[in-house]
Amino acid sequence: MKPVQRATALAVAVGSAAVLALAAVPSADAATAVNCSGGSVRAAGNPNNITSPLTTTTTACPGWADSGPTYVFHLSKFVEEVLISGRWVPFNASNVIATCSLVEVSGTTITAGGCAFAAG
Repeated sequence: MKPVQRATALAVAVGSAAVLALAAVPSADAATAVNCSGGSVRAAGNPNNITSPLTTTTTACPGWADSGPTYVFHLSKFVEEVLISGRWVPFNASNVIATCSLVEVSGTTITAGGCAFAAG
């Protein structure tokens, strides 16, 4: 697959092939941007139905400092868990950008909501 094609969609095998489309998300106006080694979300039934906020940690995102919205997370590893037949099945991707509108930090856990995801 050509890099341009790879950057437009993330293929996830769920029964018959399902696709989580990754739209282009501008990050130029981000007040808070950070590089993270990983992050995860959950989706019920199919990968396009994300039902949980992005979760990562301050340890996975060295240099984390909340400078306000918009929040951009450059994730080296991204795990999307999809609920299939009553169990959570993980699907992995690399180099995903999550652009989020709100963040809550509790201890070392960063929970980000209102996120859009793009290939990085």
